[in-house]
Amino acid sequence: VVADLSYKFPTQAILTLFGLPLEHLPQFLEWTYGIIKDREVGSLDAETASPRVIECSIALFGFLAEQLEIKRSHPGEDMLSSILALDGDEAWSDEEILGLCFLIVLAGLDTVTGAIGYSMLNLATNPELRQRLIADQSLIAPFVEEVLRLDGPVPGVPRRTTQDVEVEGVLIPADSPVLLMLGTANREVPSAADAPNEMNLNAKPTHLGFGGGIHRCLGSHLARR
Repeated sequence: VVADLSYKFPTQAILTLFGLPLEHLPQFLEWTYGIIKDREVGSLDAETASPRVIECSIALFGFLAEQLEIKRSHPGEDMLSSILALDGDEAWSDEEILGLCFLIVLAGLDTVTGAIGYSMLNLATNPELRQRLIADQSLIAPFVEEVLRLDGPVPGVPRRTTQDVEVEGVLIPADSPVLLMLGTANREVPSAADAPNEMNLNAKPTHLGFGGGIHRCLGSHLARR
């Protein structure tokens, strides 16, 4: 399932979003996973990245820049064409477009792969749940939300405090590194109070699987689809 579906599907969806031919899928997979396997996306920089990461990053940027020029002369009904069509004060520079593309390509790959994998695991180990979803497809959306709550692919996020803060009687000084455990918080939401570790398809989705506030996942709407 991972090799044939969850590994390939996120990149295929991104290529479709960009309006790029799916024939590029194998090469895209090689570049993107060559980058994220070696280092976290948030810590990519030329000083600490491995030669493999630098090589794949340069190749990916070059490919995206080339496709940008193709889209400029042959626009379609896709995200890249829509951005390139902006003019005046709304126009984007090529650097801004390429930066966004690079972010989209890398930020949603391993997380979507993990979410699909956990979804399939839940269905494989719970035949009764699987039959419920087959019989009533309106339950698929709540199922996705509950997978994100119980088995979210991002169990915790690193942050740094901007001021002194007290949590449960413990003082955390300003400028301290902290790890916010989303997986734990998702079991403390009001909708899961009675059975925090059990899937509830009737619950209102109030989880933090996509984070929150200004750092909330920008791709959450696409991920849900």
